[in-house]
Amino acid sequence: MLRTALLALSLATATLAPPAAQAATITFGTSFTFLGAGFSYSESGYTFTGLGGSHFAIEEFGNPIASLIVGLNEPITPADILSITRDDGGAFTLDSFDYASTDLNLSDAVTFLFFLDNVQVGSIADFFATTNVWTVGHAPAFFGTVDEIRLVGAAPGDTAMLIDNMVLTPIPAPPAAALLPLALAGLALARRRG
Repeated sequence: MLRTALLALSLATATLAPPAAQAATITFGTSFTFLGAGFSYSESGYTFTGLGGSHFAIEEFGNPIASLIVGLNEPITPADILSITRDDGGAFTLDSFDYASTDLNLSDAVTFLFFLDNVQVGSIADFFATTNVWTVGHAPAFFGTVDEIRLVGAAPGDTAMLIDNMVLTPIPAPPAAALLPLALAGLALARRRG
């Protein structure tokens, strides 16, 4: 009887499990959008918000159409901060992105700061491009599950950096209803033994 109850419990829990997450590829639209302090851009359930400075924007140089530009019109500064979050506040992973310099020179550099529950869980310091040929940055160089990524101006280069095709995957939260049968089974088992 206990085996039957455990089998029913596992089937009930499996049917209540969250669906597999679908990755979103952020392509940054098709037209200019300023992302300085107080400005934001949303796409596919994610929001990019300028927290400081004035040197982030979406520009019409992309892979293929538009991209995030780091160092708009002037070199990046440490006051330039761009936050990336899910619209619903949930957790996600950064899986990859394309990057390039706007010409053959060393680009402006940013530091990626990774946060989970308002705690910094990792960083990639002084990330920059050295060529105008699009390159793909892949995990596992990135830092697992996060709920915010900040791009912070690190160092000026000779030209701007472009970022495009950012692949972000939401991490579904387990529904509370899925945990209820486990709790009830544990209470029943404890009562039977007690």
